[in-house]
Amino acid sequence: GIGSFSSCARGDSAVGGGNGVYCSSGDGFTVTHVILRSAALTGFLPDTIGAMHGLVEVNFGGNPALHGTLPSALGHLSFLSTLAIFSTSIGGVLPTALSSCEALQHIVLRNNQLRGMLPFEFG
Repeated sequence: GIGSFSSCARGDSAVGGGNGVYCSSGDGFTVTHVILRSAALTGFLPDTIGAMHGLVEVNFGGNPALHGTLPSALGHLSFLSTLAIFSTSIGGVLPTALSSCEALQHIVLRNNQLRGMLPFEFG
């Protein structure tokens, strides 16, 4: 499941890095990147992901057993610049709360069960 992480690789940047949970080199505890591509994840994204306020990148692509909906709590992630949740079984509609992520620059949501239009709030 996705509910907890037991270790964190230190470093401000996960660019070029493989799968893992990366933390800020500043304090070593603030999770900045969660990259778990094709990691055979099952279950759903918990609302508690919104409490990881330092997240810059979330990538759960290539996990077809990942289901449920995108939690509106993602809107609490003010530093989030990359959201990649593709090739999963996540459905529902894109939460309008994501429009609160002012740093969001890259969003990849292809090959999911999402439906509907891009919310007007995304302007």
